[in-house]
Amino acid sequence: RYSNRKLYDIRTSSYVNMTDLIEFMSNSYDIQVIDHKTKVDCTIEIKARMVEIVQGTKVEMLNEIIRRGN
Repeated sequence: RYSNRKLYDIRTSSYVNMTDLIEFMSNSYDIQVIDHKTKVDCTIEIKARMVEIVQGTKVEMLNEIIRRGN
């Protein structure tokens, strides 16, 4: 849903991506995502997408380990 939207870090005045947000969260930073145009808080949706990405990555890693037999 938000794949074409740019995410902007107001602390650093730079654009960030989902990987950056996942890293922020893993470092215990609080995040808040506000749609610039509508001013709607979409933090929950972004965090849900982050969980999907992390879980998908873990599944991919497990599948690779199983394929390799390690």
